[in-house]
Amino acid sequence: MSFWCSLPLGLALLATVQTADTSAQTVPAMGYVSARNANPKRLEVFKRGLAELGYAKGKNIRIDYREAVLDGEYDSVVADLVSRQVDVIPAANVAATRGARPADLPISGPTQFTMSANRMALTKLGLSLPSDLVAQVNEWIE
Repeated sequence: MSFWCSLPLGLALLATVQTADTSAQTVPAMGYVSARNANPKRLEVFKRGLAELGYAKGKNIRIDYREAVLDGEYDSVVADLVSRQVDVIPAANVAATRGARPADLPISGPTQFTMSANRMALTKLGLSLPSDLVAQVNEWIE
């Protein structure tokens, strides 16, 4: 899955899943990893995408930016972000995805899921939810 395809999924999960380790945080935290010589437009596009999704740095999201000069530096850069307990780390290149060993990453499962459903959209599409899903809806959008 490419960076640009996985970014919306990661941001959606960041917005909807509350984990035990991050429940005390008031805003979600993101670690952004890139090469020091990366095209600056990549970061501009990333920030614009966050803004389009309603995220504003310092208001409803914290972003910790880290750079690496050499591929070998990604280990320590990603380890630093993991130690800061960021919620998600989108990687700007393939080398950054190899920064931390999976065994070293803390894993915490979601403690709460929320489900929203839009009645008007379901009606217009001629769809209905099964009764077991209707019972799990936390918020109905009218």
